[in-house]
Amino acid sequence: MEGSRANYVTKWVDLSALSEIKSTRKSLGLDPVRFFSNGEPFYTLPAIKDPSTNTLVGDSMDIAVYLDKKYPDGSSLFGNSIGLYAIGLYAALNAQMDTTFATGAALCAETFPFNPETAEKSKAEFCRRAGVETWDELIVRGEKRKPILDALEVVTGEVAAV
Repeated sequence: MEGSRANYVTKWVDLSALSEIKSTRKSLGLDPVRFFSNGEPFYTLPAIKDPSTNTLVGDSMDIAVYLDKKYPDGSSLFGNSIGLYAIGLYAALNAQMDTTFATGAALCAETFPFNPETAEKSKAEFCRRAGVETWDELIVRGEKRKPILDALEVVTGEVAAV
């Protein structure tokens, strides 16, 4: 946002209460742009509302594309490559993000700074998104971390190659 030279105000959403992401998007009238493998909506942030056009945009890549087009005098994420390249990059990135989240959640979830008042609810949502039943199933320690780190290296390498 800084580089776009757009005027903006930040509204913080408590990410430790993952249900706030869904309610925030719904309150803005933003449909989900991602879906779980079972077809269930997967609500994500960030989202922006451009008061100069009353436009709502709710996905990181869509926001970057919008800002590059709407505010071309600011610094550009894509330079002059907006269009098919950005769309292809977006599709490739989203195809990998589901795998990356499920894989990486096991490595970082244990240290996530949950709000104590909503921790159990947030942990249950984390488990649901990662496709496991319990918090203990999600957490990976010791030597079991190595294969996950190796898998993440492959996934991030594939995204970087795009």
